[in-house]
Amino acid sequence: MPASATPADPVAIQGKNDFESKCLACHTLGAGNKLGPDLAGVTKRRNEEWLRGWMRAPEQMLKSDADAQALLKQFNNVPMPNQNLTEQEIKNYVEYFKWFDAQPAGSVKPATAGH
Repeated sequence: MPASATPADPVAIQGKNDFESKCLACHTLGAGNKLGPDLAGVTKRRNEEWLRGWMRAPEQMLKSDADAQALLKQFNNVPMPNQNLTEQEIKNYVEYFKWFDAQPAGSVKPATAGH
């Protein structure tokens, strides 16, 4: 049976909705880099603590985190703005990213602008 294109968990569903309404200007999930990195596989590249810290205060991480500094350099010194996310919003995003990353390759249509 193919994987669902939408998560079943309400927290991940909210993360998906938030991602599609707020993040697609700079990011995709599975469609390549834009102004910022493609976030497909992000939960495999970064641990949850790092992701939560980044979403909570990217400007703080840029001061001392080597991975954050490398991302800034890779993306033409355009920093991710602080979105002033609540802890619940951060949880929603993390759960959505985990769900996306757990799906079989090619089973979920990439999240891109325009759909």
